[in-house]
Amino acid sequence: MLSLEKIKNIYNFLPTSLTAPLFLIPHSLIGGKQFRETLRELDDYDRITSASQRHNLENSILCEFLSDAIKHVPFYRDWASKRGLQSIKHYTQIFDFPLVGKELVQDRIEEFIDDRCKAKFPVYTGGTSGSQLKFYHSNKAYAKEWAFLSNFLAKTGISIDEKRYSLRGVDIKSKRSHWQLNPVYKEFIISPHAITPDNVEKMFSRITAFDGKWIHGYPSTVYQFCLALKEKNLLLPSVKAVFLVSEKLHNFQKDLIEQVLDANIVSFYGMSERVVFAPSTQEGFTPHRCYGVSELVDGEHIATGFTNDGTCLIRYRTGDCLNGELDSDGFVKRFESFEGRWGGDFIVGLSGSKINMTVLNTHSELLNDIDKYQFNQSKLGYCDLLLQTTKPISEQKVTKIQELFQAKLGADITLSCRVVEGITVTSRGKHKFIHSNLS
Repeated sequence: MLSLEKIKNIYNFLPTSLTAPLFLIPHSLIGGKQFRETLRELDDYDRITSASQRHNLENSILCEFLSDAIKHVPFYRDWASKRGLQSIKHYTQIFDFPLVGKELVQDRIEEFIDDRCKAKFPVYTGGTSGSQLKFYHSNKAYAKEWAFLSNFLAKTGISIDEKRYSLRGVDIKSKRSHWQLNPVYKEFIISPHAITPDNVEKMFSRITAFDGKWIHGYPSTVYQFCLALKEKNLLLPSVKAVFLVSEKLHNFQKDLIEQVLDANIVSFYGMSERVVFAPSTQEGFTPHRCYGVSELVDGEHIATGFTNDGTCLIRYRTGDCLNGELDSDGFVKRFESFEGRWGGDFIVGLSGSKINMTVLNTHSELLNDIDKYQFNQSKLGYCDLLLQTTKPISEQKVTKIQELFQAKLGADITLSCRVVEGITVTSRGKHKFIHSNLS
């Protein structure tokens, strides 16, 4: 079975004229059988009105997942074998499982793959230490994730098959363009580094002609987009909803977005590791118990995800801090706020455009030998990328890493990349991905 990574590479080589018909194909077909089955299960779950029946189903899903893990995932099979544990009979047995941190998972990543996983692809994300973390997503996990997303969006009045504007850290194929179309996701992608008032005004005729019904983006990027619309007195009446992901939404951002766009704002809290899916409501964020369970240990979010057999994580230390309320089972029922792993600093371009770390997060094997990296800015429009590594790397590789991030920053910021012996941390020993000396 081809992994989604290979399918994506093939798709990226095809001209737009060949991929355009995909705009007409619903996600129920693109997502395949697993997508449809998961969506059906979620619809059945939503129809359960009895609290006790729902609770029993949730704990049954958890027990079945843990039982499968000690049979099919090497790390948990070895752990259970040493304790003579052969089955999971009650949900409270999860609290006997060990906490696993990022370093352990990275050192023994192959041991966290379910031996029934037929197709997987690597995913890279930034870690709290500034080093890059590698995980695997399975094809099945991708389909399940989009089923949960579709189920959630439908409750907020958004159809996943409606056309959308994407304002996230997605690379643009052409270096000469600030936008591109992606028929698979039915999206008009706007490069984050292109979001300045003048650029938005120049491409606005194409934006309106696309007639997207919702926006999918980072709060900081959508905020910058709305600032540009406001400055140029541009209206986007086709948008009826804004779906915000990956960052904390601040009140000042929410106020401006609501002022500029007459649209419903929705969001959820999730992670690249696929261990939590927590839609937002007026009461806060509520982890979906069919997706996984969340705990609090000394204020840290400890998460267990059910959907990804590419990297099966039980009681995973996320590094996030939650302000949460627990249910009677000892799991997080809801939480009002979270402090994520990404900082809120920006790299500022010559025109005043702002790029944050979420946009710069990248999936690349070029960073495999890099222990830490940091963007250091002292002058408007210019930035140094510092690389810390214990392994010698060639000048050619340093140049490729520079080109990788320069493509994400765009022409508004000039990047210079170099290897250093060490990268400065905060007084508390924490790493900052972006260190700014701008006044």
